[in-house]
Amino acid sequence: MITSLYPGYKNQPRKEATWAIHYFANKWVEQGHSVKVVVPWRFYPRIFSFSASSLQKRKYAFEEFFPVQNIEVFRLPMKKIPWVEFAKEIIDCAVNRIVEFLNIKSFKPDIIIAQYSNPSGIIATQLKRKLKIPFIMGLHTSDIFYQKRRPKTFEEIIRNCDGVVFRSKKIKDHFNNLKLANLISKEKIIPSGINKDFIMEKDHILKKSRKETTKIMTACNLIPLKNVDVLIKAFAELDYENLNLTIVGNGKEFQKLKKLSIKKGIEKNIKFAGEMSRYEVLNEMRKSDVFVMVSSPETFGLVYLEAMASGCITVGSKGEGIDGVIKDGYNGFLVEPRNVSALKDTLERIINLNHFEKESILINGLKTVSALSENAVAMQYISFIREIIELEKQDCK
Repeated sequence: MITSLYPGYKNQPRKEATWAIHYFANKWVEQGHSVKVVVPWRFYPRIFSFSASSLQKRKYAFEEFFPVQNIEVFRLPMKKIPWVEFAKEIIDCAVNRIVEFLNIKSFKPDIIIAQYSNPSGIIATQLKRKLKIPFIMGLHTSDIFYQKRRPKTFEEIIRNCDGVVFRSKKIKDHFNNLKLANLISKEKIIPSGINKDFIMEKDHILKKSRKETTKIMTACNLIPLKNVDVLIKAFAELDYENLNLTIVGNGKEFQKLKKLSIKKGIEKNIKFAGEMSRYEVLNEMRKSDVFVMVSSPETFGLVYLEAMASGCITVGSKGEGIDGVIKDGYNGFLVEPRNVSALKDTLERIINLNHFEKESILINGLKTVSALSENAVAMQYISFIREIIELEKQDCK
C-alpha cells in the first residue's frame, strides 16, 4: 500500500496522523494477509520551511523502516516545492526505491493499493508497469480537487488503475460528475470501519433511550471547517433548562468559540473539555445523548460511527461523506452545514422525541455501525481485492 494517510514515523501522535487506513491494513494482517506500507513523506526545501509542521517534516526527511503494530512501514522522503507538482526525477526515484525496498524484504506483492492521487496514484501507475501487477486507487475528497488542478494526470491514473474504492457515496457522486466513470471497470464504496469493542450492547442502548435528552456534545479539531460556531449559535436558541453542551477538542478557533459562548450568554451551559484521548472521547459519548458535527467538507468521519455506537443520536452534514450512512430520521439526522436555523430545529426535534421514536433511531444506528465494524469493512475490501486479482489473471490467459 502506498499512502500518506498513515503514521509517518514511530510513535507519531494520533492527532498528527490519521489511522483510518491503518485499521484496514492491520485487520488484513490479522486475517492472514501480508501487507507492506510505503509512506511518501513530502517535505519542502529549507527556504520554504517556516511552519512547525514543515519543520517537523524536514526533521524526518530520511528513509526509515519502522513498525506500526503488525505492519512494517517504509518512510520515503520526497522533496517538493510548494504549489508545484513533484518533479519527474523525484517520482522516478521514488518508484525505483520502492522496487529496491520490496527486493530487500523479498516481498512480491499481488496488488498495489494507492490512497490519494498525488503522489501515491502517480507512483502506483508507474509501479504497476514495472511489477506487472494490478492496482486499486482509493479516492478521497482531495482527489476531486486534484482533478481540477491536474485533469490530465488524474485521468491517466484512473485510466491505468484496475479498480476504484470510494471512501463515501459523496465522493463517488463527485467522481461521476467528472465523466470518467467509463474508464473504470470495477468500483466499490468502502467507508472506514469501527472497532467492534466500541459498540455498546443493545441493553445499554435501550437504557439510554429512556433517559431525558439533556447532554449534547461534539468532538473535533476546533478549526473553521468543523462549523462548531454553528452548533453554539443553534444551541443558544434552544430554550430548555437542563440542556448542556460539551465541546471536546482544541485548535485555532478555541478562544473565538469561547468568546462566542459568552456573547450568546450561554457560557454556563457549555463545557470546553479540551483535547481528550480516543477512549476518553468514547466515554464522554456514552454519557451524552446527542452528538453533533456539521463539518464541511468532510470525506467520512469515523467519529460519527463511534457516536452512533455509543448510543448517541447523531447529527451530521447533509451532502457530505456521512450522508448515506446516516439516513435522516432513520438512524440519525442530517442538516445543511452552515444552517443555524435548521440545526436548531433538528435539535429541538430530537429533544422532543418520545421514547419509542428515540429507541427506534438508536437501534437503527446500532444496526448501521454493526454492519460497519472493522472486520466487516476489511472483508469487503479483501473481497474487492481478490476480484481485481482474479480479473487480472483472466486477462493474462
